[in-house]
Amino acid sequence: MDRRQFLLTTAAAQGRIQGANDRIRTGIIGAGGRGKYLTGQFKEIGAEMAAVCDIYEANLQGGLKEASTGAKPFHDYRKLLDDKSIDAVIVATPDHWHARMVIDAVEAGKDVYCEKPMANLLLSSSSKRSRSVEINSDNLVIEIQAETCFVRVDQKGNQLT
Repeated sequence: MDRRQFLLTTAAAQGRIQGANDRIRTGIIGAGGRGKYLTGQFKEIGAEMAAVCDIYEANLQGGLKEASTGAKPFHDYRKLLDDKSIDAVIVATPDHWHARMVIDAVEAGKDVYCEKPMANLLLSSSSKRSRSVEINSDNLVIEIQAETCFVRVDQKGNQLT
């Protein structure tokens, strides 16, 4: 499954395939090199990049240039997560921040795209979450992408085939 199929599958599972005027409003957390690349990829498949967050001003400004016109800037990712107009977030920060930011985003009711690694913290905490990173049928499924390799786990952290 490539990134485009992942996003479309996630949106379909959520019942969120929307018209051209009702795009998925997405925020990027971490607007460095990978964040800017993912911003472009998500824009290409129809996401509205409505918010950019980075603590480093140069990355924030670069991310705003790559994002949709009128994207809101944030220095604190928690403020971005508080924004009710944002439907989903992409976490493109240094690896050691992934688990905390993904957990916070899920708790804030956001859909999340994050590439590897996630760490054991998220997997051991996932059964406590009321919303999933990706919903696959009625079960909570977290997909961790490492280039073209996926690891799928259920609510108890067991690997799925």
